[in-house]
Amino acid sequence: MIQNITHQDFLRQNLISDDTWNKSQCDWEILKSIGIDYEKHREEYNNAANIFAQSIQKFHKVHSVRWRVKDAEHLLEKIVRKCAKQEEKYKNISCDNYREIVTDLIGIRALHLFKEDCFEIDGDLKNIGSTIEDPIVYLREGDSDEKFISYGFIKKYHPAGYRSVHYVFSTSILNQQFVIELQVRTIFEEGWSEIDHRVRYPNFSDDQLVSYFLGIFNRMAGTADEMGSFVIGLTNAHQEHQSQLNEYKAQLDKITTEKEQTLLAMDETIAKLDNTKSEEKSEIVTELKNEFEKLKSTEILGDTLKKLVFNDPLEKYREDLNRISSVQNSFNKLLAFNDPLEKYREDLNRISSVQNSFNKLLAFNDPLEKYREDLNRISSVQNSFNKLLTVNDPLEKYRKDLNHLSSIQNAIDKLKFNDPFKKE
Repeated sequence: MIQNITHQDFLRQNLISDDTWNKSQCDWEILKSIGIDYEKHREEYNNAANIFAQSIQKFHKVHSVRWRVKDAEHLLEKIVRKCAKQEEKYKNISCDNYREIVTDLIGIRALHLFKEDCFEIDGDLKNIGSTIEDPIVYLREGDSDEKFISYGFIKKYHPAGYRSVHYVFSTSILNQQFVIELQVRTIFEEGWSEIDHRVRYPNFSDDQLVSYFLGIFNRMAGTADEMGSFVIGLTNAHQEHQSQLNEYKAQLDKITTEKEQTLLAMDETIAKLDNTKSEEKSEIVTELKNEFEKLKSTEILGDTLKKLVFNDPLEKYREDLNRISSVQNSFNKLLAFNDPLEKYREDLNRISSVQNSFNKLLAFNDPLEKYREDLNRISSVQNSFNKLLTVNDPLEKYRKDLNHLSSIQNAIDKLKFNDPFKKE
């Protein structure tokens, strides 16, 4: 209850600094009186919001409707911050005029499935009330604005990529005048904005990394909207193409019937020709030629219709398809930001290329494949033989003495002294 809150409690609970309060030049007693008056009438605002929301829910293109009535403390906090920014229309706000100055005491969101639905909703809204401000469309850089401009919207680009159409209505409900702020947006945009608000505020409003990934999320929501538009366009094109096929089939059936009738008439003419005198034949021949011309024209028309059947039903959506492809490519590039391996990417790619070449080399046809089993068996025998050669030698411990004796024997053999007792 505003009646029981103190000035200092209000500033603390709403995170309003002394500097902001001083800049606002607000009078606490006037501010408090606004809050007390608003709380007295808040139930009336709830009833008005409910009735207005129900009327919008009946629109053909509206998927669902959400609404809220502003909390009293949030109302006062907004007034303080607007006054601190020196916004002109808040300069002399009071208990008598705050209902006209603050336009979002009632906030309603009309959600729709496909981007193009907002234009039909715009037409429905014009039938239920008048706006006190020109409607504004918030776009992201790169969005098409031509159709919105043709419908009389004021375009603005939102720095966070926010997309929505905003209306401010003044309408009479239950014999009272209410100002209502209405936002019209897609379900995907609603999901992104809710998550963005929940994550970003109040702790991550200045965090660049969080903002960056929320920006990626925003583009994903935008791509989802583009895909939704493409899918509905595709189904419409399919239905239109099927309708054309049915129409062409009916015409082909008609031509076939006419062709059969023409051939029958030709048969009758030829029969008459056989049974008539020669002076009458020239007229019959002329009639026969006419019948042939009719047959020829039906064949030409049939060929034309067959060509029409094969027209590309997606031709008029080709530009949208190309744009979706471009968005997807940009999104893929966006996901590749700040690659920690970027400076090693060239080396990694080269290593990958060498590895692929090596893998291909290993996979070539081995000319010795049919001899592989024999070669393996020979290799196995060779290994066994090598092991056999390394068995423990039984003379190992005498090897040194034997080598020594062998060395002595070699030395003796080298001595070639003359034997004095050797007989000649």
